[in-house]
Amino acid sequence: MNKFFCLFFVSLLALSVSGKELIGNLYYNFNGAYASVAQNMQNDVSAYTEHTYIIPETVVSNGVTYTVTSLDYNAFAGEYYYMERAGSTAYVIKLPKTLTTIGAGAFVRCYNISSMIIPEKVKSFKEGSRCHFYACNKLRELIYLPIKAPENWTATSFTYVPDLQSYTNPAYSINDATIKEIISFSSKTFIYNGKVPEVNWTNNVEGYEAQVDLSGLKKDVGNYVDTIPVKLTKDGETIDARVIYRYSIEGIPLTVKVNNVNRVYGSENPEFTYTIEGFINGDTESVLLEKPTISTNTTNKSNAGTYSIEASGGKAAYYTFNYVPGVLTIEKAPLKASVGNYERPYNENNPYFEIKYEGFVLSDNYSVLDTKPTATTSATRTSDVGVYDLIVSGGSDNNYDFSYSSGLLTVKKADQTLSWEQNLSNLKVYDQVELKAFATSGLPISYTMDETDVCEIYKAGSKTYISCDKPGSVRIKAIQEGNDNYETTARIYKEVKVSNPDDEKPTLSIKQVNSGTISKKVEKGEIYSFTITPETGWHIHSVTFNGADYTSQLDASNTFKTPRINADATITITYAEGSSGVSNVKANNVKILGTYNGIIVTGANSGDNISVYGTDGKLLYSGQSHGEDVSVSLPENCMYIVKVDNQTIKIGL
Repeated sequence: MNKFFCLFFVSLLALSVSGKELIGNLYYNFNGAYASVAQNMQNDVSAYTEHTYIIPETVVSNGVTYTVTSLDYNAFAGEYYYMERAGSTAYVIKLPKTLTTIGAGAFVRCYNISSMIIPEKVKSFKEGSRCHFYACNKLRELIYLPIKAPENWTATSFTYVPDLQSYTNPAYSINDATIKEIISFSSKTFIYNGKVPEVNWTNNVEGYEAQVDLSGLKKDVGNYVDTIPVKLTKDGETIDARVIYRYSIEGIPLTVKVNNVNRVYGSENPEFTYTIEGFINGDTESVLLEKPTISTNTTNKSNAGTYSIEASGGKAAYYTFNYVPGVLTIEKAPLKASVGNYERPYNENNPYFEIKYEGFVLSDNYSVLDTKPTATTSATRTSDVGVYDLIVSGGSDNNYDFSYSSGLLTVKKADQTLSWEQNLSNLKVYDQVELKAFATSGLPISYTMDETDVCEIYKAGSKTYISCDKPGSVRIKAIQEGNDNYETTARIYKEVKVSNPDDEKPTLSIKQVNSGTISKKVEKGEIYSFTITPETGWHIHSVTFNGADYTSQLDASNTFKTPRINADATITITYAEGSSGVSNVKANNVKILGTYNGIIVTGANSGDNISVYGTDGKLLYSGQSHGEDVSVSLPENCMYIVKVDNQTIKIGL
């Protein structure tokens, strides 16, 4: 409880009653059309000593009617000088309905007052140096009828107000003040049912019976602050009050459920639909002021997946809306990946297997796929002739669902080519010649020959030979018959001519760079002379006869004489770059001799390094001399650089 102690400063002279008029048992002051209850004191003590004072709404003075609207300063209080003086001794002071203002200290030290009703029109208690009910120790009940709390209002033990929201902070609190609503309502929220709500209320003013008029309550959906008439009755006396009732009538909840739908990636959204649950009294969508709208944030380009479909915007007079979203499922678009049929010959690499697509939407193509499918087969290069499945698999994408169509790879027999470069037209009796026809397949060759006693075909291990038995000629045929994987080759025929060695003229062959090999039949037992003229910038490096070194037999004019020729013979001439004459060549210890299939390095010291390079700088041979001749196989009709220890020789074969 807040206790307030007020000091009173007044004139030492008692106020006279002059200028005031006594009407009934109260004094009044007048101002225009209004009257106010004036203070009445004797010896600084209130002279209002009757048990009950009932202030009228109007008074008449000199034939004029005045409306009583206020209580003057200290109207029912006493004054003091050195000590407090008593206020009115009245037990009951009833205020008129016309009252709007209560002066400062109007009821100070009214010790006998236990209750008071503040009329509805009172707007303020005038601010003063004291509380208006100071020292009213018996005051236990104040009933306020103004809808809005008056300025500087006071709360006491049992304070009843029409609206707690308005009466929140009293200026003064005395006698263990509490504040209650005159009428409290247990229900403040209702669901629309087309009728005025049934409201339960409680009268909180002790000792009074209450009648509450709820006929003005609303029945439509909305939030309301209604002023409710109340009659409070006690001992035959009725107080007309009004209280504030705040309540809400909520619409009947409707549940709008958006229906789930599916569509395929790349297609437009379908029409979205919904169902509504909760209508009453046979209502349908037709009662809605605005129907709900449905939307989603997807387009035909949205990726496959699930998306929310939202509803909103419904309006109705007495319904409220709860929305349950639906789900739009965008399914992957079907995409067919297929491979055609392919053929290839045996022993070739598989071709590129092209995959074709059916089902792309929008502007998509294979480049958008997360993982492209591939076509595979079990057939390898060496797989046998046959038909093999081409399997398409492995594709994946967030927007496409793959199906596959397989193809076939047919491995056909491969063509093969037969080649046979041998010259069999100059064979001798007793010659044994390996037959060297070659098929690109690498398969063995079959040889057949007309029936004859000139030659005989026979096998020795994996090789096939012809044995020359007597002079004559015969036709021989080579063929590769093919197998499961290769076709048969075309046939090659050759004529075999066999002569008696004693009847044949020998062949003399001369090999030299840039000129190749020149062969000529010569008379048996004859000696032949040759003059060798090197090209400008070159000199003769060596001359061999059937592999033997004849360089030393060259004379100053580079003339060479052969031994007697009784059988086929070969002269090989090698050249070295430079202008050195033959005499310098003869002085060299190291000699490069040409042979029928390369060179022989002679005269090198043991431990000398020997290297042979092509003119492109590529190393063709590398070795070390052990004091003996070193043979190196090389193709003929080419240039070579031969390095022996610290000597470099550029030769041609």
